[in-house]
Amino acid sequence: MKAIIIDDEEQSHEVLKLLLKTYHPDIQLVASGYNVAEGLALIRAHNPDLIFLDIEMPDGTGFDLLEQVGTPKFMVVFITAHNKYAVSAIHFGALDYLLKPLTSETLAYALERVREKRLEGMALEQLKMVFESFQQLRQNKRPARMIVSTMEGIHYIPIADLIRMEAQVNFTEIFYDGAKKRMIAAVNLGVYEEQFES
Repeated sequence: MKAIIIDDEEQSHEVLKLLLKTYHPDIQLVASGYNVAEGLALIRAHNPDLIFLDIEMPDGTGFDLLEQVGTPKFMVVFITAHNKYAVSAIHFGALDYLLKPLTSETLAYALERVREKRLEGMALEQLKMVFESFQQLRQNKRPARMIVSTMEGIHYIPIADLIRMEAQVNFTEIFYDGAKKRMIAAVNLGVYEEQFES
């Protein structure tokens, strides 16, 4: 799998290169960029399968870059140091992100999910949802819908249709559409609490 890192911090580049070389030799880091403009040129030149993308950079955000790319043909793992509203958008889109500083454990988990999503063919649709959520949060609006990952696949639920959520050990039971429908989400309730608090 061909990958690119786009991050304005040199340390992130060095750590990611080392972790990929040591633990994930199937991921080939083909290029490194430090801002939105460089990232855009690298994407066009290398046609990557995966991008490790910082959220805040000097000349814009990772979402600005994605907007310029148009419909992406690659998967994205976001990299962030803090940026709460962006983390919320990523949670709503059920995509992965890495908190700085990067560790071998968090990278392994993110790449496992990338591989699963690649096989299931769901990554691009999720990326569109994340972008929509990010834009709404950036304007201090709540996203209109959320993605729920279940054993059967990915589902989109309008937030206005939510009735309640109940914790069930390692998963969440979600009631929606006038409590006529229910769904079992493959994450615990704490993930959703973080989203709705932000």
